[in-house]
Amino acid sequence: MTQHQNHLVVLVVDDDFMIRLDISETLREEGFEVLEASDAASALAALHDRIDIQLVCTDVQMPGDMDGIALALRVRAHYPHIGVMVLSGLSKCPDRLSGIPFLPKPFVRDKLLSLAWNELSAVNADANRAAARPSAPSGEELGDQRSKRADAKGQACSRPRRAQASRSSRAPSRSTSSR
Repeated sequence: MTQHQNHLVVLVVDDDFMIRLDISETLREEGFEVLEASDAASALAALHDRIDIQLVCTDVQMPGDMDGIALALRVRAHYPHIGVMVLSGLSKCPDRLSGIPFLPKPFVRDKLLSLAWNELSAVNADANRAAARPSAPSGEELGDQRSKRADAKGQACSRPRRAQASRSSRAPSRSTSSR
């Protein structure tokens, strides 16, 4: 397990238990504390109850009134200090995900971890810029800035913002099952 100075909490949302378990295990091996939810309603309850969640990884197709895209958009709008990434068996990024990182399943472990670290870095950079300003922007403005930056770089929905330095204790890459 990689050691990190900060305690990082990730919420994994997927209705398929085996896929959720595989994603959660991968993130735990990287040193994250992982919370799990099987649908958007459970995820929103966790976000309400836990103020220490820093990243939400959600599937697209889930049971209930809200799919993963709606969940991702709600998190981005109401919790701009929390990173969001969407993982799906869909082969291409849904149009509604403007500016939100997307990773199609199956994927290799390193792509998942790279996307997670990049999204956490982007959220922290936005928070640091907001704190440095005399008049910090609202949560919606932060989310809009992150979306515009990702769109301008042509990286929204498909690629991490930048490559992370390699981590010495990574296990060999493995694929995560598709739905």
